[in-house]
Amino acid sequence: MTKAKQTNLISIWAGYFLLLAIGLCVAMPVLIWTLSTPLVNLGNYGAMAILGERELALPKRLMGLSITMLPITFLLIALYNLRRVFGEIAKGQAFSDANTRALHMVGLAGCAMILAQAIAWPLMSLAMSYDFPAGERIFSISLGASPGGLLGFFAALMFLVLAQILQEAKRNAQDLAMIV
Repeated sequence: MTKAKQTNLISIWAGYFLLLAIGLCVAMPVLIWTLSTPLVNLGNYGAMAILGERELALPKRLMGLSITMLPITFLLIALYNLRRVFGEIAKGQAFSDANTRALHMVGLAGCAMILAQAIAWPLMSLAMSYDFPAGERIFSISLGASPGGLLGFFAALMFLVLAQILQEAKRNAQDLAMIV
């Protein structure tokens, strides 16, 4: 198998796996928040710790799902654009303008996702405790960064840099083509 065919095959399979990841990113939070007893601390930004033994009524479920989906929305944007990148590579268009724009969007969406995750914790604490008696309401702010969050942030920055490098490489190729 030639190198081009291997790249094409890998790009096609990566596109399928990204499609599966997109589906799971949407299905899992919906499943978690619609269960009669949500799974403890699985993607819910501490909601169960805040609620304790209290009832999880429909309005709180909807708010919890919305807040959980906030960072996931940016993840979906990044995954969709990664799928576009692999699609262009599979077509042999690695240096296309579409690829540059898609890589740029992956980087922006990744940075936005990290910020949305930081915002989700305080929003979740407000949403889960808004109807508690006075003195029991919670507003939590978390300062710090997890290793995974830092890695994700720097990976997003690398996608932004890669998009710039790709754009510059395309400009250089066009300049070279004009000289010859």
